[in-house]
Amino acid sequence: WETSGICLTYTNWNNGEPNGDASEECLEINVDAEKGWNDISCEENRPFICEKKCQGN
Repeated sequence: WETSGICLTYTNWNNGEPNGDASEECLEINVDAEKGWNDISCEENRPFICEKKCQGN
């Protein structure tokens, strides 16, 4: 992975997501019907990607 340092603005939430559930602070890619993002509890065991706060230009 390589980056230019530009902050990402792309999102791909499934319909109705994120749904505001306070216990869902992580994200999973839903590989079923919509193939979009779903917010999920961080207690769930899933493969992961780390997030780092972007320093804007």
